[in-house]
Amino acid sequence: MDFLPIEFNLGKVPNGLQERTVWFNEKKFSIFSEMQLGHGGYYCKFVDTKNGRCLVHKSRAFSCDFELLRFVRRKDAVWLGHRLYGRGWNMLKCDGKRGALCKMLPFSEEARVDIIRKLNRLIEWCDYFGLEHKVNGIIKWVECGPHKVRLVL
Repeated sequence: MDFLPIEFNLGKVPNGLQERTVWFNEKKFSIFSEMQLGHGGYYCKFVDTKNGRCLVHKSRAFSCDFELLRFVRRKDAVWLGHRLYGRGWNMLKCDGKRGALCKMLPFSEEARVDIIRKLNRLIEWCDYFGLEHKVNGIIKWVECGPHKVRLVL
């Protein structure tokens, strides 16, 4: 679970993070991480094992926040959408059964706003690591919706 220094400095992170250095494109970067060491559990240390819910959902790491948003390449097009975990059916839940707790809800204005928030967070990460991107154009496209919604299996 990793966070950018700006997220750490703004207090948008759970407690107990460690600053560490990572190398990317031959440059050093500082990030703040929850390495999940020493808690001895099978699940993330922020999972409430009584109900399977995240205890830090409002301040989740980028990898957790962005997980369900997918860019999918299909022949001559790229689709943007929300999809369940690819192997969610096989996740071991806290009750010992298989399957992810999350469910896909019908598209809504609230979902569109959240997609834009996630894409803006992606821009922060790209900019921090000096990556060229086209995310601003994607946000403009999402903002000018609604778009045709098509189920892609």
